[in-house]
Amino acid sequence: MGKRHPVLAAVLAALALAAASCANPLVSEFAGGAPGAPEADARATGSVRVRVVASNLSSGNYQDYDLGHGLRILQGLNPDVVLMQEFNYKSNSAAELKAFANLVMEGQGYYSIEGGADIPNGVISRYPILASGEWDDSSVTNRDFAWARIDIPGSVDLYAVSVHLLTSSSTVRNTEAKQLVAYIKSKIPTAAYLVIGGDFNTGTKTEACYSTLAQVVSTASPYPVCTLGDQDTNSTRSKPYDAVLADADLSAYKTPVLIGSRSFASGLVVDTRTYTPLTDLYPAIKTDSGATNMQHMAVVRDFAVPADGVRDPDPEPDPQPSGNLAFLKSDMEAGGPAGLPSGGSISTASYYAGLASFRYQKSVSSSLTVPMTSTTFSAPGSATKLSFWFKGSASGTAPGLRVQVAAGGTVVNYYDLNSIVSGTTLYLNPTAGGTYSTKAISVGQWTKVVLNLSGVNWGGLDITAYKFTFRVRAPSTHDWYIDDIRYE
Repeated sequence: MGKRHPVLAAVLAALALAAASCANPLVSEFAGGAPGAPEADARATGSVRVRVVASNLSSGNYQDYDLGHGLRILQGLNPDVVLMQEFNYKSNSAAELKAFANLVMEGQGYYSIEGGADIPNGVISRYPILASGEWDDSSVTNRDFAWARIDIPGSVDLYAVSVHLLTSSSTVRNTEAKQLVAYIKSKIPTAAYLVIGGDFNTGTKTEACYSTLAQVVSTASPYPVCTLGDQDTNSTRSKPYDAVLADADLSAYKTPVLIGSRSFASGLVVDTRTYTPLTDLYPAIKTDSGATNMQHMAVVRDFAVPADGVRDPDPEPDPQPSGNLAFLKSDMEAGGPAGLPSGGSISTASYYAGLASFRYQKSVSSSLTVPMTSTTFSAPGSATKLSFWFKGSASGTAPGLRVQVAAGGTVVNYYDLNSIVSGTTLYLNPTAGGTYSTKAISVGQWTKVVLNLSGVNWGGLDITAYKFTFRVRAPSTHDWYIDDIRYE
């Protein structure tokens, strides 16, 4: 384009929806838990996956990312480095671009962008950007070649170059490629890793610019393909416009792209209209790749680079189980006595820990709907906390989600989940009062929630007399998962 279990279920659901809402002064950390960013995947490995994505995913009428279609696709891919084209977001202020980078990287993101361009190129990274800049593309006036030096794990830095070649002719594109190769040969150390990616606007993979770029990166097949086996990346899936190309040093570490249970040996072209199962790309939705003026598909490649003893910062951390499982699906009933509301579902498939995963999907029209409730709350023994993992969204004009502790129809305590932040452990104390939150949430990364049980007022009854229930407020639309509910 030019320019888990009853308690866990309740808690998770409540947590997700409330997290999106405004902060609740009653929500705080409790003794024994330390808030803060989640630890990176603590599995010491000999290599670290570095996922590179080419993203000319602007949409709408103004060649920008404001409408969210491209953002959702990027979030669903969990990238480490994104080569951005048409990198416009809101007013392009430093704060807004930083916020966008944080959204893409689900927490802490870094970005660089060329200056003074109508449809700028840029780079977003999960890792610190040590230096950045732009090289003049003399064939065009509204963008240049944007580069960034990135401190990826290991002893070798990655130079990432975002390009957006012209549509005018293959001859002009080859002229641009020659100029880019000259910059690379004179400015990038040969010992560094190099990746060039973005919108090449090429009609075929045999264009002269590919032969020219082969002086500094590998341009040979096989190429990334979509789930239907098609390597084309324009909106009608008829031209191979976009690519991610690596130099020989980095290409030596190419590895299949793994998304959920699927593996793409040579990389992936992402078309949400055809990708299955699309839940693996949450929060992307089917219509994102078909949005107005979404003229390109994302291209994804993975590299398993030597880690030199560092720990893998995989954006999807594995849960670190502690304590005993609190509930299984057999301990839960859907929707309480009335059953699961029409349109909802509880899945037994494993989406994360593989221990007890539940999914709730429902557009709720009546207030105080009970999606799931425990049959009976089991005694936790010496445990003082209940934890679970959550991922998903809740939206609407007045969404609300909370976990309640109740016996005989009387609610004695509840947990409002309105402070959840994707990727950051949420610690909650129970409270006896308050109102539903009314702000939507979106949790794109599996996120841990910890409930303080020691603060629950059991009202003189035995704990086993209570149920944990989560309730949702209307009107609202839900699609979330919970998994691995444990006592700690």
